[in-house]
Amino acid sequence: MLCRSVFDLSKSTVILKISGENIAYKFRFESGIHRIQRYPPSENKGRRHTSTMAVALLPYCDIEETEYKESDFKVECTVGQGPGGQHRNKNQTAVKITHIVSGISAYSDGRSQWSNRKDAMAIVLGRLKQNSGSKQHNEINQDRSKQIGNMGRGTRVRTYNFIRNKVIDESVKKN
Repeated sequence: MLCRSVFDLSKSTVILKISGENIAYKFRFESGIHRIQRYPPSENKGRRHTSTMAVALLPYCDIEETEYKESDFKVECTVGQGPGGQHRNKNQTAVKITHIVSGISAYSDGRSQWSNRKDAMAIVLGRLKQNSGSKQHNEINQDRSKQIGNMGRGTRVRTYNFIRNKVIDESVKKN
């Protein structure tokens, strides 16, 4: 199993790309709301902190498996934004890719220009695939909303309780 991640803390988004044999089958029960309960080390009054995270499983597209050409896209490389020192602020590693015909764009900002280019291209291709047909687009949105719900109560998949060192599977209420 191979796992790569992209963190976008400005939008509080983490994208994990996991590949392997029957990976969709293995992770089929992971979509939904995951809850974490913990006592942070900076907490002086003993209050428990609870955080939630929405997880959705969506297909990943590569440029090799699509009908688009490299000339259909405009690629811009810039210096990264935010903290990070010389490497982030002086090297042009951040990549913005725009599909010229539709105007759909994606931005990836990490340490490697090559991986940022690949990640941004995958995001643009995924968005193009979503927008290819309104029926397909609606089905994908319904699938995503079915997976994560409205992030309300009662839609939890799993609770990670670091206080008692337990993981509770909410679908079967089993520790």
